[in-house]
Amino acid sequence: MHEVILLGISIIALTLIWRLGARRTYLDEARDALFDLRDQRLRQFFLSRENGLHHPAYVKLRKLINGHLRHTENFSFVSYVSLIVLLHRCKDELSQEQRRHEEEFLSDDSEIQQISDDVRRKSAEIMLIYMVKSSVFARILMFVFLSGYVLMQMREHLHKIFCIQSWRNYMGIAAMVALVIIPTRIVPGLSLNATMSAMELRSFET
Repeated sequence: MHEVILLGISIIALTLIWRLGARRTYLDEARDALFDLRDQRLRQFFLSRENGLHHPAYVKLRKLINGHLRHTENFSFVSYVSLIVLLHRCKDELSQEQRRHEEEFLSDDSEIQQISDDVRRKSAEIMLIYMVKSSVFARILMFVFLSGYVLMQMREHLHKIFCIQSWRNYMGIAAMVALVIIPTRIVPGLSLNATMSAMELRSFET
């Protein structure tokens, strides 16, 4: 009986430590990274451009990052799974909306297009790294997937993984897998940007 009580107390203590300690730290890390992306890289780039911070692309990208900041804490492994399920069930219905969404980020200026693509990918990566870090189950799942699936059956992706500096770590690779490889394998015919677009559309929700 005493052992059961001690086990219960230990589980409660570990849960509190996880939720109030480690998980909160991961949340702060993700938000800090999003703030840095918005206030340093994005803002500094557009300050040197014509129209500056009034440029439509800056306004749109800033709104995107603010949406991610607003929804970071609620972006869990369950949220990610529900997103994949939604893409699976409503792929055709969502494709038109996602196409319109993608067109909003297009620019004739190659440098603006590059910063737009970079900011979108990086902000999605930050969100997915938080999702993996904040979920023990997601960590285990990603580790198993990476070990058993990516390294053996997805060899064509390895050169992409290791040639990008920000992905030279387990969490970065896990984010790449969650963003591109898993969704396109679960939902045949899904575009590479579909998961990112779905995340972004959700971030714009109030």
